[in-house]
Amino acid sequence: MTAYADLPDYVWDDKVKAYRYVDTGEIVSDEQMQDLLDDLYDEAADEMAGLARDAVEKKMTAVLFLLAAAFLLKQLYNVFAALAVGGWARMTADDWLRNGVLLSSEYQYLAGMAQDVQAGNLTAAQADARIRLYMGRAYARYWELLVRERMTLDTYTLYRWMDVRDEKECADCPQYADQGWVRVGTLGTVPGAGATECLGACRCWLEFR
Repeated sequence: MTAYADLPDYVWDDKVKAYRYVDTGEIVSDEQMQDLLDDLYDEAADEMAGLARDAVEKKMTAVLFLLAAAFLLKQLYNVFAALAVGGWARMTADDWLRNGVLLSSEYQYLAGMAQDVQAGNLTAAQADARIRLYMGRAYARYWELLVRERMTLDTYTLYRWMDVRDEKECADCPQYADQGWVRVGTLGTVPGAGATECLGACRCWLEFR
């Protein structure tokens, strides 16, 4: 996962708080970045769901599952944060600290899940859905930091919530999307942060202009 934070084909432009393609100089769109985030999330989610399934099926201990899942979740948080600010070198001490604070809560949820696995209270399908939900806040971390970064300059003054679900939508995401273009920071939350009915399962994204 860490390779994603290096982005060898992209270069960060701090004047516009966005990536550019190395070969063309064109700005990488927010939608293209969301596609990258989705690929990264899906890769990590499949790996963590596999761990959860193995634990439920007693192919690994609940303790080992907890340690492995916590390690992968920490990687995901840090990679998404680094992507939002332009790379590892641009991560501040406060960024690392905030990740640690958020992760401490997630570790507690993981510990509770490990206890349920140990007690035999979860099926493989339930464990799969639950672990993916916990990972949603890592997705939100990218958008939180990107909003912060872009609020520091006048290049982007507006943004809008892009609802990606064609069916089985939660009640909240369409309402955010229906607001259209609003001043950056107005929405008060970001996709995956838990403020919507779909919680960490939200895969909506933000478009800036």
